[in-house]
Amino acid sequence: MRKQSVMALTILSIIVTVAVKSANAQSSSHFMKVTIPFEFAVRDKTLPSGEYIVRRTSSDKPEMLLISSVNPGSDVYILTKNVRAKTRQSESKLVFRYYGDQYFLSQIWEAEDNLGRELSKSRRERTYEREMAKVRRKHQLVTVTAHQRRPLELK
Repeated sequence: MRKQSVMALTILSIIVTVAVKSANAQSSSHFMKVTIPFEFAVRDKTLPSGEYIVRRTSSDKPEMLLISSVNPGSDVYILTKNVRAKTRQSESKLVFRYYGDQYFLSQIWEAEDNLGRELSKSRRERTYEREMAKVRRKHQLVTVTAHQRRPLELK
C-alpha cells in the first residue's frame, strides 16, 4: 500500500511539473523585441528611446503586459484590453499616438493575428488631446515594427 502511495505521489508531481513548464513556455513565447527611436509615455511614466522587450506576464492573463528596457531601469507593467483589426497583421508592431512633441503607446500587435492589445489613455494624454483640440489639431499615429523572438533567442 505504501509503495502505491509513493508511486502515485511521484506520478502526480511529474504531471504538475510538466504542466507548470508548459504554462511558462507558452507565456514566454508571447514577446517581441523592438527598438523605439524616441522618448515615449506609457501610462504616466516616460521611457527613453532604446531597445525594449514586450511580453505577456502570464499565459492565462493576456491583458497584463510588461515592457522592459534592455538597459535596466525602464520597466513598466501595463493593463490592456482587446482590440480587433479587420485583417491579420502582417508584422508585429507598436502603435503610438503623437501629439506635437509627445508619443504615447497606444496599441500592440503580433504578426499573423487580428487581435491586438490596446492601452487606455492616461490623464496626461487626455490633457494633450484637449490642448490639441483647442487649436483644432488631432494626434498622428506612428508605427514602430517589432521583431518576434523565440524564447531561446532572448539569452
